[in-house]
Amino acid sequence: MAAPVAAPAAPAGTPADKPVAVSTAPAPTPAASAPVVVTAAAPVADAKPAPVAKPAEPAKGKEAAKPAEPVKAKETAQPDRQQHAVAAVEKAVLAWAKAWEQQNMAAYYAAYSNHFDPQGGTLAAWKAERKDRIVGKPAITVEVRDLKVSVHGERATANFRQYYAAGSYKATTRKTLRLQQEGDKWRITREETGR
Repeated sequence: MAAPVAAPAAPAGTPADKPVAVSTAPAPTPAASAPVVVTAAAPVADAKPAPVAKPAEPAKGKEAAKPAEPVKAKETAQPDRQQHAVAAVEKAVLAWAKAWEQQNMAAYYAAYSNHFDPQGGTLAAWKAERKDRIVGKPAITVEVRDLKVSVHGERATANFRQYYAAGSYKATTRKTLRLQQEGDKWRITREETGR
């Protein structure tokens, strides 16, 4: 059982009618290694608050520490770049189909690289042939289905099923577009049907 401890006398200059905090502690036992400390708190007439430490000044010059930047593993950065490239290629393929469907020859030609291989002719002859087959149709429908894109650096391959309809003609074919990145655009360099 705890033995009451007598309150120490109030410090000099403290009115006797002010309370003094007293704590009680259990009586020390022979096995206890630390002595029991009794504290008393009483107001002190001219006490000044303890000074507060100021935060350290930031280092200047060469010693200045740079703020910690988030660490991003190379493995994380690479998939982000890859996903962005795949999305950009998908967008380019869909824009190509839309330009064809809308008979917008400027946008349609812009989908192709100046290095486009028309397979068996010149680029100028291919452009003239495409214009004859696209412009003036009553209505064209071009749908890209099951689009799968793979990107390897600045080159990409887009495989899909193409549904095409113009007037009474309708066809679904397998199409592969080979693209390359030119600046911030992905442009078609080769077009293969039925593969």
